[in-house]
Formats: sequence, C-alpha cells, structure tokens
Amino acid sequence: LVFLLLGCWFINPEPFLVLKDIDVAYVNQRVLLDASESYDPEGEELSFTWELLVKPADSTMDNSKISNNTETIASFIPDKPGEYIIRVTLEDMGNVLTAPLTINVVDLGAPAVPADLAVGETTATSLVLTWGASTDATEYELVRDTSATGAFTNIVYTGDLTTFTDTGLTGGTACFYAVRATNYSGESALSDVVSGFTGVPAVPTGLAISDAGPASLTAGWDASVGATSYELYRDTSNSGAFDTKVYEGGYTIYVNT
Repeated sequence: LVFLLLGCWFINPEPFLVLKDIDVAYVNQRVLLDASESYDPEGEELSFTWELLVKPADSTMDNSKISNNTETIASFIPDKPGEYIIRVTLEDMGNVLTAPLTINVVDLGAPAVPADLAVGETTATSLVLTWGASTDATEYELVRDTSATGAFTNIVYTGDLTTFTDTGLTGGTACFYAVRATNYSGESALSDVVSGFTGVPAVPTGLAISDAGPASLTAGWDASVGATSYELYRDTSNSGAFDTKVYEGGYTIYVNT
C-alpha cells in the first residue's frame, strides 16, 4: 500500500501471514487455529478475523462457535466428521491478507473396553490396579464400589496411564473395581469387575470333614473375604505343628487321598 505524506511517497510493506497446518482433528476435540507466527516487517500491530467458510452438511457449527475469533490463536470444537474450511483475514494499515485453512475431522468412535484389569500389590491401606491399553483411548476412568453389583459411580482415577495405586483405604476391607476407556467421541462400557482386599484376609471359618472313607477325607470351609487362595494343613494331633501342607489353591473344598 502506498501513501503520499507531506509530498513523499510512503510504502507500507505487507505483513506475513503464517498459518500452522492441521493434519487431522477429531470430533468433540478442540482444534487450535494458530496464526501466531505471522508478523509485520515494521513491527506494526496486526488484527485478525477468523470465519467459517465450509462445514459438513449436518454440522451446527457457525462463526459464533469460534472462540477468540479476533485473536492470533482461535479455536473451535467440531461436532461432526468431515471437511471444515476456516478463513483468516489479517489487516495492517490498509493491507488485507486472507488465507483458508482446511481441516479434516475424523470421528474415532467409542474406544474398546479395557482388558486384563487386575489387582496387584496390596497393603493394609492401598491396592495397585493395572489394565491393558484400549484402542483409540485417550484416557481411562477407574471406578470403585463396595459390592460387585454396585453402581460404580465413585471415580478414583482419571488419566492416560494404565496403572493406579488406590490409597487411603480402610484396612481389612474388600474393594471392587471396574475401568472404562474414554476419548473425544465417547466412552466404552465398563470392564469386568475385579476385587481386592486391604490387609490380611479374614480367617476361614466353617472347616469341617465330610465323606470320610477308608483312604480319603473331604475337607471343606467357608470362603474368606479378601482371600485369593487357601492353604490346607494336616497333622496327627490337634496340638501338632501343622507343617504338612496338603493343598494350596482357590477352592474351598479338598479331597485328601
């Protein structure tokens, strides 16, 4: 642009409009529109306007949904997959530059349900949970309940890791967990429920002998809260050392032959 000032020609150099490309974006994920590297050779202040030119046919997107649309960095959240074209206009003392920015938006769909949720190391007041990574997940929600059939609304962890240590628990308590995966498009169903027990499991009760035969005895007992396996010992006296282990496993019945 050329001006005549006091008999002299003044040429205002054009500014440089620089847009950062966007390779791909996702439905319901905020998209940054970045022209922050634009500049004026003489350091003059620049003004920007961002406008929507093209959107998918079923999108409700409009200019009012472009945040900070007069700033160097604006943003919007696409509501449908497809092609969006945003135009930026840069002005500087009469110079006007425009450029389109094409953005291809993809719908990831809900992520897969996380697999392999397990309880690891336990202490009197904490439990370590681990689970497998889920395809297309951006974060995970780990939920806890006091019953395997509970509502599981108590979120104890949200983040992108696949392990979490649940601390501050009451000792001698059974806790039940499930995990779901989330992303910008939605969330998975909850995983299978697992349980953990803080501290030492309760002493098994109800130990009894049944079906005694000439060469075998069947021992059974009640399940113990927090137990993952049992050890059954035998001796020839009720005051013996009971150092002969005859069974180790997860069942509550054993036939000693």
